[in-house]
Amino acid sequence: MKIGLHGKRVAMAVVALLIIGAALAFGVNSPVSGGTATLTARLASATRVAQVGNGSGYWLVSSDGGVFTFGTAQFYGSMAGTHLNSPITGIVPTSDDGGYWLVAQDGGVFAFGDAVYNGSMGGKILNAPVVGGASAGGGGATGPAGATGPAGVAGPPGPPGPTGPSGSSNFAEFYALMPPDNPATVAAGTAVSFPQDGPTSGTITRSTPSTFTLPAPGTYEVSFQVSVDEPGQLELSVDGLGVPSTVVGRATGSSQLVGDSLVTTTSANETLGVLNPPGADFALTITPLAGGNDPVSASLTIRQLG
Repeated sequence: MKIGLHGKRVAMAVVALLIIGAALAFGVNSPVSGGTATLTARLASATRVAQVGNGSGYWLVSSDGGVFTFGTAQFYGSMAGTHLNSPITGIVPTSDDGGYWLVAQDGGVFAFGDAVYNGSMGGKILNAPVVGGASAGGGGATGPAGATGPAGVAGPPGPPGPTGPSGSSNFAEFYALMPPDNPATVAAGTAVSFPQDGPTSGTITRSTPSTFTLPAPGTYEVSFQVSVDEPGQLELSVDGLGVPSTVVGRATGSSQLVGDSLVTTTSANETLGVLNPPGADFALTITPLAGGNDPVSASLTIRQLG
């Protein structure tokens, strides 16, 4: 007669129970719910065995609710020493072996460890005593996550987004060295000369020593710095007309006039200058050798933004 795998496990558990019971009958001690004690009488009334999932240990439960652990099985609590309305008839482990349920003959259920209590038949009239229990899907806490599966096939690429505005490469720098440039004062309504070329893209050009051509309509960032002797002001001009939002000035002392502004043109080839405003009280002297022995640079930088 062939014995199935389940039958073999039951037979092994019964043999283990008999061996353990015999050992304890001769005074062998074993861990119990409250410590270590001689368990001959209690073990004799044990009615169920529950095995750890990998077969490396098991629990025994007695009719008074005592739980005994062997191998890798862990103790999570018991009903030993607690008044029971009916004897315990079974023990059911959770899927991760992190807890268990005790089942009583009257249908009472007691949860320990990570076992979750979902109700019982305790206190209800039964036509026959309960002799065991089983967990739905193993019960208890969720087991460890499995390995990550392979990545799915990448989907087709989406359509390209709209093309952004192109950056501008139009730029130029012009400067004057003092001395020898700007030998005369800059009268009211007159522009400062920047007769020498610095780095340039070649598109922003000089019309005269003091006027510069902006090749295309758009917005330009314009920066300048000029050392002068007198109190005064400077402003940017477009096609000879001052731009009020660009005026910079100082009341006293001898220092640089510095400006950094945006100007917008509406047609091609408009001209730009750095102007002593027409209503100025002073002609401006561009300071030679300011602060030392080297010629000082008065500079004008123009960059098209778009």
